[in-house]
Amino acid sequence: MKKAFTFVLTLISSMCLLNVVAVEKPTDESDKIFFSQEGGGTTRIESTPMMRLFAVATPTVAGECSGDVLTLDVQNYVGDVWVEIIGNNGDVVVTSFSVVDMGFNVVNLSTLQPGKYTVKIMLESNIFVGEFKKRGYGYYK
Repeated sequence: MKKAFTFVLTLISSMCLLNVVAVEKPTDESDKIFFSQEGGGTTRIESTPMMRLFAVATPTVAGECSGDVLTLDVQNYVGDVWVEIIGNNGDVVVTSFSVVDMGFNVVNLSTLQPGKYTVKIMLESNIFVGEFKKRGYGYYK
C-alpha cells in the first residue's frame, strides 16, 4: 500500500511539474501591438442647451500580429479608420475600414517582407502609433 501511494504521489507531482513547464512555453507566434496616442483626445464633458452633461470616452486601439495577419480592434469610436503600415525596408500597406458597431478588422500582411513595421491608425480626431515585427516562415526570435 505504501509503494502504491508513493507511486501515485510521484505521478501526480510529475504531472503538475509538466503542466507548469507547459504554461511557460509560448503557445503561438502572435505578438501584441502596444499603441501610443499622438495629439489630443482626452475624455471631455459636453453640455447641451438644456444643461445635460455627457461624458465622451476616448477611443482605444488594440492590435496583434500573427503570421500574415494583423488584427485591429478599435473601441469607443464610430466612423472611418485609416491604417498605414510602413516598413524599414520601404514596404507600405494602406487600407481603411468603417466602424459602425464593432471596430474589429483584419489586415492581410502576406505582401510584406519579414521585418520591423510601424502601424499608424488614424481616426477622425485621434492618431495611434505602434510597432510590430513580421516574422518569416521558420523564423522565430
